[in-house]
Amino acid sequence: MVFVQVACGAHHTLAVSQDGILYTWGRNSSGQLGMETVSEAEYAPAMVAALHMLPIAQVIAGGAHSFVVTVGGSAYGWGNNSFGQLGVGDEKDRSKPTVLTSLKSQCIRRVACGEDHTVALTDAGGVFTVGAGMHGQLGHNSKNNEFLPKKVFELMGSEVSQIACGRRHTLAFVPSTGRIYAFGLNGSGQLGVSSKSQGQALTPMMVVGFWVPYIRQKKIDCEEDLSHQMLTDNPSSQPPTCHGVIAVDLSREQPPKEALEEPVAMQTAKHSPKAMKKSTAEEGTTYDKNKDLIVNQIFGGGDQSFFICSQQEEDLEPVDQRLALFSCPIMTLSVQWVELLEQTIEDNQEERLRELEVIFSSSALLNGSFIRGNEMLSNDELSVLQQSSSHTRVLLRSFLRVKMNRWPWKKSGSTV
Repeated sequence: MVFVQVACGAHHTLAVSQDGILYTWGRNSSGQLGMETVSEAEYAPAMVAALHMLPIAQVIAGGAHSFVVTVGGSAYGWGNNSFGQLGVGDEKDRSKPTVLTSLKSQCIRRVACGEDHTVALTDAGGVFTVGAGMHGQLGHNSKNNEFLPKKVFELMGSEVSQIACGRRHTLAFVPSTGRIYAFGLNGSGQLGVSSKSQGQALTPMMVVGFWVPYIRQKKIDCEEDLSHQMLTDNPSSQPPTCHGVIAVDLSREQPPKEALEEPVAMQTAKHSPKAMKKSTAEEGTTYDKNKDLIVNQIFGGGDQSFFICSQQEEDLEPVDQRLALFSCPIMTLSVQWVELLEQTIEDNQEERLRELEVIFSSSALLNGSFIRGNEMLSNDELSVLQQSSSHTRVLLRSFLRVKMNRWPWKKSGSTV
């Protein structure tokens, strides 16, 4: 058995196999294993039967509660619900996966869980929180618990692309400004905010650091291409000489002016940040290439926060968790897999046959193959789909061709 995704709670574990089956084991005192029963513990992986037909894109474990996000954008939760962290409107524990109906119309792309709270990221970049709020980890300017998901007001108007949770704090990343926002418990400085005396934040506060927005770069390989681009943007400009330099993609919308203010440097999690002087030029703020950082990915855990960063010249685009959903590792009939199938069917018939048999025998994998929204596909992927007269026909034809090669009654020279 091959597991492609694993999540761990305080005392339980979730794991998704390559064929799309969810297995759980560990403590089950609150029904966090999703077995429809409550028990002291399960010591071996057991299948969650209630989800066997759903294509799972993400598994998440909180302290004693669990969530999955499906490829179609729905979220199911179960386990401890003492603070309303399952988002179903009450405080009753659930031992069976229960759909988050209040956000069913929002198209959920990512979920993060703290010890007793849950955060959901929608396709549009909205952030909803639910559950325990005694430290402000829900971001609603109160310490109240919420039993139904509520949108974080302070993040409205910003398109969030990443979320993360620690034990009792929450992080959100806005790529257009390059800024990270944090709220909740700050007893160990896990929020990274400017005031070390800030024991907690009830609303999103900007994490201090040399964060700048990512601006896509591209290589210009010849003088003619660069000259054409520069003349198109400014007909009066003189075409510069180009020798394989990296040039900013001028077609990308520039970040707002406030995003270009040089941020403050954060020293350590338990020390207050030291203000750094800004360098300005006549035409605006100038950056120090040794300090300015692009946030690529954010993580939260326990009472810590972690960020993976790069510099602009490395041209590493920040992760968009809403798109990462569509690269889930379960076996599905993706565009890339179709191309691989057609290219390698003759040389790797046995392997391709095994994969096809697994996919066609699983309702979850088939559902995951055909409910993916085209709006999330790249232009290249859409082109592949448009060029093939029928996605399904290509797959079935290949599948049948392989099957016929295995059938003993297949006549010589017959084709599908």
